[in-house]
Amino acid sequence: SVLKSEKNYSVQNGRIRFGLLGVKNVGEGIAEAIIEVGKEMPDCRDIYRFIENVDAGELNRKAIESLVRAGAFDDINPNRALMMAVCNDAVQRAQKKAKTGNKDQMSLFDLEGFGEDAFESPALPRVADFDSDAKLSMEKEMLGVYLSGHPLDEYAKLMEKYANVKSSDLTSAGVEFSSENDEDSMIINTSRFDDGDRVVMAGMVSSVRTMITKKSQEMARMTLEDFDGVIDVIVFPKVFERRRNLIQNDMIVAVSGRVSFKDENDAEILAEDVVPIDNISNLASDYARDSGHGIYPDRKAPQDPVKLRITEDVVKRHGDSKAVLMHLTDMFSMYPGNRDVLVYLPGQKAMRCNQDSRITFTEDLKTRLVRMLGAENVKD
Repeated sequence: SVLKSEKNYSVQNGRIRFGLLGVKNVGEGIAEAIIEVGKEMPDCRDIYRFIENVDAGELNRKAIESLVRAGAFDDINPNRALMMAVCNDAVQRAQKKAKTGNKDQMSLFDLEGFGEDAFESPALPRVADFDSDAKLSMEKEMLGVYLSGHPLDEYAKLMEKYANVKSSDLTSAGVEFSSENDEDSMIINTSRFDDGDRVVMAGMVSSVRTMITKKSQEMARMTLEDFDGVIDVIVFPKVFERRRNLIQNDMIVAVSGRVSFKDENDAEILAEDVVPIDNISNLASDYARDSGHGIYPDRKAPQDPVKLRITEDVVKRHGDSKAVLMHLTDMFSMYPGNRDVLVYLPGQKAMRCNQDSRITFTEDLKTRLVRMLGAENVKD
């Protein structure tokens, strides 16, 4: 708000208020001039009168337009389309008045309302306000974030019901523990999804980059943004050819595909289909039919994971946590299977072993784990 904001972020009534310097095209000079007027006229509801009092030496159209687009003039008038329509005229009038005389000096005619420089706000035109999507788009452009809402708000219930993954489920999920011998490496995956798992995610498309394959086919890499963050989505030629009209900035879509973890990087989704978000239930139905489960299984594995708790004594006996994990990796490699394993290290959240470390939980393996960890720390 031009009436209440400071140059930088501030806390007012327990809420964080965006700083004027955080708005695109707004410099320190104009920010300080606006703050001074806001202090002098805290109840102003007239954009012409407000701008007329801003130091003309700092006043510029681009900064005022950016502030209007960001919503900073909403306290004066919440109709941003109207404020955009008149802000240029308001700036020109203020600058013209500054050139023709000192606004602090008024003649007798000025006082009686007859002078050319007497201030009188022109009548405001009738202008329909921007819709919420347009406002949010302008906020993101000017501030880098959405403030008054999110474009996905009206789809929140659809996303909660039919999407089985959020960006936060996949980002920063892989942690790699390696030894000098790469064959001894082990990746612990803190996500409930593994490489190759099928997911359905919804969000808004941004940062689309098209590429040409060696076979001269067009494909794309795009960013999909939901309420939690962003995830990269790879759209291969066959899907891109069918859905290119949806793979455009600001489109709100649902994506089905396979999770791809690469080393220590955040995951990507390899898209199998892209549909308008209103059709997300179709993707969920396809998932349920193909997997043989309902919407959605917590895991593909039919059994609950084996749970292993690592005590401080076990860590000390092996030297460190990394050595414990290496020992478990070697042990698991002798009992390959489809059973998941959850490992609880001291003071840390549970970590799920990746699909290469899934096991067949035989009596022999159980005996070895009990001997290593203690019976109370091995839960089948």
